[in-house]
Amino acid sequence: MEWELTRLMEALLLPPGSLLLVIATGAWIGNRAGRGMIFAALAVFYLISTPYVASRLLQGLQTHPALSPEQARSSASQAIIVLGGGRYPNAPEYGGDTLGHELLERVRYAAWLHHRSGIPIIPSGGGEDDEIAEAVLMREVLEQEYAAEVLAIEAASRTTRENALLTKHLLESHGVGRVLLVTHSWHMPRALRSFRTAGVDAVPAPTIFSTLPEHGLRDWLPSAQAAAGSSVALHELLGMLWYRFRN
Repeated sequence: MEWELTRLMEALLLPPGSLLLVIATGAWIGNRAGRGMIFAALAVFYLISTPYVASRLLQGLQTHPALSPEQARSSASQAIIVLGGGRYPNAPEYGGDTLGHELLERVRYAAWLHHRSGIPIIPSGGGEDDEIAEAVLMREVLEQEYAAEVLAIEAASRTTRENALLTKHLLESHGVGRVLLVTHSWHMPRALRSFRTAGVDAVPAPTIFSTLPEHGLRDWLPSAQAAAGSSVALHELLGMLWYRFRN
């Protein structure tokens, strides 16, 4: 139920859905106030589609620095938790579902840390209905393509909150205390809060950082890539607000 409610909130509160609702409402009103609503929605859409605004939003979420291999080894962590992040469904070149590009970025970094620290990996992530769980897909790639040791998998979660709660029980059953938590830098604040709230002793190990573009005209030219970055950042901000409300 939480997963369905989350998807509905995203559609209504995040761009482009929220902006389309404002534009439609403004067109229906039809007067000066309605035209003002349309102009405001278009202005917001332009701003969040610029590299400058997108990078600022993403950097505001990068509150945890990169972790060095030396820090990983000295952290006394007993496992590396890598969180699910989306699949590439029905991939014709692979003959079925495999890891999406964001999830592959997380898995690659988890494998990189594993080979430099010797700490085993626990993938966490489920799927919808009859889908193969993301944790299963991660285990296949980690073992077959990265020659990494997978200690166990958590294959039932569909949200970050569930990642934390279900992984907590798995860690207890394997006698694991402290863990390294691998996810994207912009997702780390929400993920780390969820795991620590669940009682997991987690050390942040973020990957993929956004850097500010050089100041210039291109910073203010709208692009689909910038719009996607802003969408990611706004999704995280909404998620953090929702989790705080739930707690």
